[in-house]
Amino acid sequence: MVASLRSTLRVRLMLLVLIAILPVFGLTLYGDLEQRRQAIADIQHKAERALQLTVTKQGELIHSTRQLLMLLAQLPQVRERDARACHAVLSRLLTPDSRFANLRVSTLDGEVFCSARLMTEPVNVADARYFQSVLTTHDFAIGNFEVGPISQKPMVGFGYPVLDETGQVQAVVVATLDLAWLNRLLMESDLPPHSTLTLFDRQGIVLARYPESASAVGQSTADLPIVKTILSQPSGTAQGLAPDGTPHLSFFRPLQDNPDATLYLNLDVSEADALADIQDTFARHLAVLGVVTAIAMAAAWFGGEVFVRRPLQLLTGTARRWASGDLSTRTGLVNGWGEFGELAHTFDEMARALEQREAEHARAVQALRESDDRYRDLFENANDLIQCVTPAGSLVYTNRAWRETLGYTEDEVAHLSLVDIIDPDCQDHCLQVFGRLMAGEKIERIEAGFVSKGGQKITVEGSINCRFDHGQPVATRGIFRDITARKQAEQQLVYVSTHDSLTGLYNRGYFVEAQRRLQRANDFPASIIMLDVDNLKNTNDRLGHAVGDEVLKQAAALLTASFRAQDIIARIGGDEFAVLLPATDAPVAEAVAQRLRHNLCLHNDSGGGHRLSLSLGVATAQQRAELPQVYSLADERMYQDKAAQPRHIRQRDLRPIEDDNETERT
Repeated sequence: MVASLRSTLRVRLMLLVLIAILPVFGLTLYGDLEQRRQAIADIQHKAERALQLTVTKQGELIHSTRQLLMLLAQLPQVRERDARACHAVLSRLLTPDSRFANLRVSTLDGEVFCSARLMTEPVNVADARYFQSVLTTHDFAIGNFEVGPISQKPMVGFGYPVLDETGQVQAVVVATLDLAWLNRLLMESDLPPHSTLTLFDRQGIVLARYPESASAVGQSTADLPIVKTILSQPSGTAQGLAPDGTPHLSFFRPLQDNPDATLYLNLDVSEADALADIQDTFARHLAVLGVVTAIAMAAAWFGGEVFVRRPLQLLTGTARRWASGDLSTRTGLVNGWGEFGELAHTFDEMARALEQREAEHARAVQALRESDDRYRDLFENANDLIQCVTPAGSLVYTNRAWRETLGYTEDEVAHLSLVDIIDPDCQDHCLQVFGRLMAGEKIERIEAGFVSKGGQKITVEGSINCRFDHGQPVATRGIFRDITARKQAEQQLVYVSTHDSLTGLYNRGYFVEAQRRLQRANDFPASIIMLDVDNLKNTNDRLGHAVGDEVLKQAAALLTASFRAQDIIARIGGDEFAVLLPATDAPVAEAVAQRLRHNLCLHNDSGGGHRLSLSLGVATAQQRAELPQVYSLADERMYQDKAAQPRHIRQRDLRPIEDDNETERT
């Protein structure tokens, strides 16, 4: 491991040296790239200038040729088709040093009837591109590469129309340019070093090239990528590979500034030759940097051995003995070793401090173990339910009381979540509180419902808190107490305080509170029906209180079946009952009372229980302030009904009620 560490440090030292030298390499590379960019810019400038000069010269040539043909087209010898006179004129113009290979005139069908050079056989130029173009455009036209049928020289033709008085073509004047003369013209161009200037036509056939290459003239280059580029984009710059695979720069443009240009110039520069001097300079710089880098790397390697490895070996050996438990070992290095000496002194001081802390740590571990045992004993033996839950809702741990109360084993707890143990009736509330707790809110007290493994509902109350780490919730811890029995007792107490023990209906106190709630809600109109069981005292006196109680229960059942779910039915005391009908006007209240009378008749006719006789009074309050008076009015009307009726309600005085809507219409 020590050897590996030494090797790693040496490698790191060498990497540092390499990183320090990298900017120099980068600067050298940048300088080379900048020189290359400048050289290419210079080449481009020279190439564009050379192309412009060549285009100018070639343009002058084309212009002078056009002027000559225009002049010839006006000659009477040409217009009158006098072959002998025409030949005499053209032959005098075709001097030995002329740039033209031949001058001739052809008819509309392409037959040459006049030529500066003698024709040994008939010549037809109908298929020549310049001839077809002249017939189509009635203007000057330039052709493609061809071999002259008379001169047998490689050439390119120019044509101009001979027009009659109506503007119709009657003949075509032709001048064929000797390509050897074009080569001499290209030689006069001031070209950049290592460059080649080529002139070719629309078909990609080479017309002239400088430095001259006789074998290239007349050859087709249409398949070359650069030629395809030029024919699709006549003017511009391109970079690619020459046929020999070397990178080249090409600068090209047409001889004519119009879409029908037929002749193109291409200046091709060998990138390798043009940048050879820059490449050599860059290679020399890299060689020097390589030597400097090698010297620096060697210095880092051997210097690391002397100044790093030896003191490091001492420190590593000392640390290894400390790891084996021998804290009395010291490094033995002195301050004369500089930073390593200071580090060794610090190591020695640390060893002495570690000896002292080791003893203190042993005592602290023992105290922590005892404290943990006490906490675990309290946790497991506490009567309260203790649980820990993750932010995702999974149970982490629970104590014995929790597991015994809910009936789960410790292994089962590991697979439970809050959703599994919370009563569905209060699940939304509990999960909402859990979310607030995760958000950082403090919850002092919570009451919740648990469901045991056996399905028993358990009500608990307690406190819960959340532990955060760097602002993020880690877990919630809760302590709960089983209050199921207490809640049941409280519910029973509430029931007893609001219900009549005999009939199960609401009692007088609840009825009074219901009137107050109705007044606060302002749910008007509202009606009150007061009822009294007739002759209950006589029944108690003659048949006993047990029978009287049964009569009251049957009366309560009859009332419950006759009134609506939202109506509040209460036993006021003795044989008196009261019914509060919220949001009920007088016609509806009377219809409900009529339904009660009808159900009373059905009950008495069925013979299934004691015959009942009821007196009732109905009153309606339109607003809040009338409710107390309405109660008294209903009570008064009940007594009026009692006084008007005999001891029992006679069936012949009643009529069945089909439904509330029919009653309201009646």
